[in-house]
Amino acid sequence: MKNTKLCPKCGSCDIIVVSMRKTVSTIIPIGFTMAGCVGLSRYVCGECGYTEEWIVNRDDIERIRSKFSNKQNQKN
Repeated sequence: MKNTKLCPKCGSCDIIVVSMRKTVSTIIPIGFTMAGCVGLSRYVCGECGYTEEWIVNRDDIERIRSKFSNKQNQKN
């Protein structure tokens, strides 16, 4: 929805962008403080309610990869 501006479920172009401040429900914790967290934005279809979450800052993707990819490999 972020890139196409269309809902992948129903095809509607009524997309609501909810950019949120960092709270417990809108972050991915990477460190021990809020500064060490990755912020998310939600994209909501105004027609059917389908929702997607996207990382606000692309640079944070590598931070997530560094934090979690080693843990996934250790479990396998």
